[in-house]
Amino acid sequence: MEKSHSLSLQEKVAEEELLNWKGQTFVPFASLRDLLQPQVVKHVFQEREIEKYQEDEAIEAILSGGHRVFAILNAIGQETSILLFRRNADLFLGKPLDSGLPYDQHFLESILPDFCQEFYHCQWRFASPVFRRNLHDRVLPKHTILPFIKVENVSSRGAFAEVCCVTLSGSHQQIEPTPSGNIVLVQKKLNLSNNVEQNFKHEQHILSMLCILKHPNIVEFHAAFTFQGRLTLLFGEAECDLKEWLRGDRSVRFSEVETLEALYSLSSALCQMHQYFLEGQQPSMIGCHFDLHPGNILVRGRSFILSDFGLSRLKYETQGSQSYFKGGVRDYCAPECQRWEDDFDGNKSGRPSDIWSFGCIIAEVATFLKDGAEGLRRFDEVRRIHGAVPMLRTFHDRGRPHQGVASSIGELGSDVIKHTIVAGLANLVSRMLAIDPMARPGAHRVSAQLYLLSLNVRYRETVESFQCLIPTADYGWKIEYDKLTIWAREVGLGEPLPNETGIEWLLEPSSAIQFENIRRLLLQIRDDCEAQPQYSSNDLSDQRNSLPLHVLRVSIDSLWQTQKPEVIEKMSIALENIILSVDDTEIPQMARFLPNGSRPQLLLAIKQAMRATNDNMNIDESLQVDQALISGHQEWQQRLLGKTRMTDKQTEYILTEFLQYDDSWIDRSEELITRINALVSLLSKLQIENSLPLLRCRSFCHCPHRQAYGMMYEIPKQLIVGDRIPQPLNLAEVIMKTASRSKRPALGEVFNLAHTLAASMLSFHKAGWLHKGISAYNVIFFPRRPDSPGDSLSTVRLIGFNHSRESDEGVFTVGPREDRHVRDYQHPEYRKISGKIRFREDFDYYSLGLVLLELGRWKILRDMIKAKERQTLSPQVLKARLLEEEVSQLKSSMGVYYHDAVAACFGEFHAKGVGSFNRKVWHEFDREVVQRLIKCLAIHPGNR
Repeated sequence: MEKSHSLSLQEKVAEEELLNWKGQTFVPFASLRDLLQPQVVKHVFQEREIEKYQEDEAIEAILSGGHRVFAILNAIGQETSILLFRRNADLFLGKPLDSGLPYDQHFLESILPDFCQEFYHCQWRFASPVFRRNLHDRVLPKHTILPFIKVENVSSRGAFAEVCCVTLSGSHQQIEPTPSGNIVLVQKKLNLSNNVEQNFKHEQHILSMLCILKHPNIVEFHAAFTFQGRLTLLFGEAECDLKEWLRGDRSVRFSEVETLEALYSLSSALCQMHQYFLEGQQPSMIGCHFDLHPGNILVRGRSFILSDFGLSRLKYETQGSQSYFKGGVRDYCAPECQRWEDDFDGNKSGRPSDIWSFGCIIAEVATFLKDGAEGLRRFDEVRRIHGAVPMLRTFHDRGRPHQGVASSIGELGSDVIKHTIVAGLANLVSRMLAIDPMARPGAHRVSAQLYLLSLNVRYRETVESFQCLIPTADYGWKIEYDKLTIWAREVGLGEPLPNETGIEWLLEPSSAIQFENIRRLLLQIRDDCEAQPQYSSNDLSDQRNSLPLHVLRVSIDSLWQTQKPEVIEKMSIALENIILSVDDTEIPQMARFLPNGSRPQLLLAIKQAMRATNDNMNIDESLQVDQALISGHQEWQQRLLGKTRMTDKQTEYILTEFLQYDDSWIDRSEELITRINALVSLLSKLQIENSLPLLRCRSFCHCPHRQAYGMMYEIPKQLIVGDRIPQPLNLAEVIMKTASRSKRPALGEVFNLAHTLAASMLSFHKAGWLHKGISAYNVIFFPRRPDSPGDSLSTVRLIGFNHSRESDEGVFTVGPREDRHVRDYQHPEYRKISGKIRFREDFDYYSLGLVLLELGRWKILRDMIKAKERQTLSPQVLKARLLEEEVSQLKSSMGVYYHDAVAACFGEFHAKGVGSFNRKVWHEFDREVVQRLIKCLAIHPGNR
């Protein structure tokens, strides 16, 4: 005969039952929840012939938190009574039925009069508490079945508490996501005493406050409960405590550096307690542990965990941290805690007493690292205070310095080379064990020193691996090595014991986060170095893009970013000094391994430029002068304006514009200076011979701080008003200042200006040069009256030659400029294929066409097209938009000749290349543009 659904469910539940350490059975909640699937419950209800309209509500009552109640009803064969619980326990408040467990007999009699005793006695195996993190005090009924499947004592019964390890089934807890396994917790039962309840509430309060911090080195507090009169706390598990670890009673072992890192992490937990802070909480609080000793430090994995806060205090800062000493392990107590000469009564003590106790712990750890458990036993005897009753092994001698302890610590710190970590710890301990509490370092300074010691060890490991590669490595690795050592010096690392002058940055709140990040980066760099085979730079054709070097660079750059901007700047200067010290012959090879456009690459370009500059100044024909001549000149539109006494003793007004160079000019410095010399000579010659609207360019200078050469233009005296420094206006400014028709210049003046610019452009091209920077911002005027800029068109001067070059095919070029004032005027083809196509004459003509359009419409380019469209539309679409909407209007305002001249600039000049073989282009530009503008002048002559 087939089993009923109800009976089958009972059997399955029984199979999931577990035995606790007392032999009592309980049903794990997760297992029960998995069994009670909707379809299973539905079959049981259908079998029990529940009304169809009640079925959904009954199932919902179970799935929304009534699993246990239903399982109990199933066990006594009363499944349909779930609706009675729903009716009497819910009251439309959405309260889960299981939250009422265990139900008292009076309530059960009211809804299950015939089965109340069965339900009452059955419920205990289903109502075993499910522990989860940060579960505050619960009073458990005396019949509660605790879900501990194993209990193991880990220490003898102490004066204050009894401690044991308890094992929970993974399916009956919400602490760790391990439903298939077991977890182990530490249970602390407080001994009965007159003030046990007060102590229990106090420790629970401290633990709950610390739990909010989520510090990995503060013991995990999970739950507090009272059962059968015993107040109980549950914590995360640990392998042992530090006392057992130091005495060699456990097999858990750390390396020296792992021990040092564990001490640092422990110190950061103490910092958090000493300066307790929560985001949004005002005022801050300060705390003190008051009972630090190895027995209260747990060992878990590779970490030391701060625990046992029964004597600890947290107070608001205004109250101070001091409290009367209430007990603890006397051997680790600070001198100020008690009156050591007579009755040992407690004195007031505070956070410095924790520092003393922590110093004692570190002293024992350092002794253990050097001499093992046997050395620690000898240290115990050294500390023994003869004649003391009870026996004392303190680190002071009845409140005075302990000579034996001082001698032992001195010996620990004596061999820095052989026992670097131990020596560093001993150095720190000697300050922590100062008799005067105010002379001891604070917790943050102790933590910072441990931090620095730990990082120093990791850094020395890393640099040792790195140094193995340097003799045969290429410049990429050498540069990264220099960056690493610069960073290390700045933060105080490198020597066997770190330099404490670099400790201040570690005293900031972010240092705990930074530690793990920096440690990870150092280990990553070490691993990258160890994974990289030693090679000669000749073995590999291109190491610049090798993955190991790239990863290494990212890691070291990340180390740099751990510092403040002003420190990064300081480190950058140190790197620059190293780079600038390399031999000139090595610059091209070094540049290959620097990121393109990086500051170090620019420095290499500067270095080469400075050498070429010095060589050039010794040439008789050189037009170069000292940059001191423009010192103190005022900034004007990315240029300089000022008065200068030149070598001929005359005082002149000078406009200086800058030709900036970058790393693309590395190994081409002589070529760059030759180009500038030639350009300066050409501009001076054109200005004198052809009366072009140019400022006479007399000389140039090198300005390393700007990474540029300054081209110095003389401003003619006839353009200067009085004795003040002239303030030119560019064409865009003139147009904007004369937007009103009444302020605009005469039409003939505009035609004259347009022709002058076009003719000048043609002359410059015929001289074999390309301008590359034609825009309304490089056409300037010198108004005699600030309120009448429209009258100044006759003072026009063309500037912006700082990126001009010869038009020959083989001349080196660096591609489009990024100056937004120039970029908007560049030819669409040049912008579209940025850096992949050489500049040519018709690109200058296109730029000139835009300037002529601005003159004809008397509107600046940026007002013709909306800013959003300038950013989103392609250069080709922008060109088409201008032709359709702006150029077309020139016929009615400027005439057909002017319209056709501008339209020609937007067209094609059939330029197949650059240079003298393109004379056809010049002739075409002369015919289509210059000659048409001359016809405009014939109709509307200006002041020529």
